[in-house]
Amino acid sequence: MALFDKNQEIFRSKLKDILKKTDVNLGNQKSLNPRQRVHIEEDVFSKKYGDSISEGEYSKAVNDLKRLKMQESDFMKKTKIGKEIKYLEGLRKKDIK
Repeated sequence: MALFDKNQEIFRSKLKDILKKTDVNLGNQKSLNPRQRVHIEEDVFSKKYGDSISEGEYSKAVNDLKRLKMQESDFMKKTKIGKEIKYLEGLRKKDIK
C-alpha cells in the first residue's frame, strides 16, 4: 500500500512514524538516517498543515523544496535538499506496511 493509496490524508503522527521507520533507495547516494528523516517532517511539513496532511499538501511541500533547491547557491545545501526531494518522492510510491 502506497502512502496515499486509499486515504486522502495522513495524520502527522503517522507520517512521523513512517518517516522514522521507512528507508528509501536514493540510487547511488547515501540514504538519510532516521533523525534526518524526522527532521524533514519538522521542516517541510510545518504546523501550518495542521494535524493531517493531504496528498495535495504533500505535493505542494515537495514542489516548494524543488523551488528552494533552484534558488539555493550553496552546492552542499542543494545536495541535501535534492536528497530530501528524492526521499519524499520515493516514499510516495513505496509500499508501506
